[in-house]
Amino acid sequence: MRLSAWGKMDRDTGSSHHLAHHLMDVAAVFQHFLELPAFRDRAEKAAGGSLSERTHARLGVIVFLHDIGKLHPGFQAKGWPEELWQRTKLGHVKENLSFLKLAWDYPDHPFHGVTNVISRWGTEAVVHLLCASFSHHGRPLKPKEMYGDWPELPHYNWRAETETIVDALHRWFPDAFAKDDEQLPDDPPFSHFFAGLAALADWVGSDRRFFEFVTPFDPHYDQEARDRVTKVLTAIGLDVRNLPRRPSGSPARAGIEDPLREAPHQRRVFPWGDSCSASLTVTASDNYYYRKQPVCMGKNRVP
Repeated sequence: MRLSAWGKMDRDTGSSHHLAHHLMDVAAVFQHFLELPAFRDRAEKAAGGSLSERTHARLGVIVFLHDIGKLHPGFQAKGWPEELWQRTKLGHVKENLSFLKLAWDYPDHPFHGVTNVISRWGTEAVVHLLCASFSHHGRPLKPKEMYGDWPELPHYNWRAETETIVDALHRWFPDAFAKDDEQLPDDPPFSHFFAGLAALADWVGSDRRFFEFVTPFDPHYDQEARDRVTKVLTAIGLDVRNLPRRPSGSPARAGIEDPLREAPHQRRVFPWGDSCSASLTVTASDNYYYRKQPVCMGKNRVP
């Protein structure tokens, strides 16, 4: 029996999502964010200049690697029968670093070729952005934090699983691996922005309501992930480009004047006063409709 690498698992049912698929889900969310004008403008302001499509693809690769340490058998063992791993079960953050450090240091490592390529995107920038990507759970990662032992097991070959990941990277991000001297942004404001956007992408891309599990590796999964992202970001309101446009000739602002009736528990928690209207207001911005909650301006003002 040869086990494949999983990225998400339902322990109640035993179903799982292939690691490459989860990595692609999160990268696809991140890349879609950068296609949205508000996110793109902020990213380019933080970077101090425009972001090319190649940089866009390479940033997707950096985000794709956010959970690469899940290849470690000590992490994979969380989904195995107990008898298949007698050692301490591990996480994946420190393992992220050890995986890439070993890949950089040893030419026989199956990921060595990828590390050689991405190092040419700007060594300092790559290190900073990888650490930001690896810190997607919130705590900043220190480069010296790593776990170095990667045992090979009869039932799980992390080297073979790595080769699957390498194949996926080249298939799904072909523009990123083109030969040129274009460098990734290395400005501290951009690293901070990148870290926050990568964390948000991981939250969205990890939601099983939108990203159903696909267990066997699918070499064409990238298109499925991108299709899912388009639908989910529209559904949750982060991508408003496909929302209905304001009808021609309609006013830019329309109000629903009838006040909303507060439930008893709402009145106990927040006693609405005369200074706060409970009405629902619909406003139009850039030809799209948005719902906006009222702001209290009196003694019950919400900061």
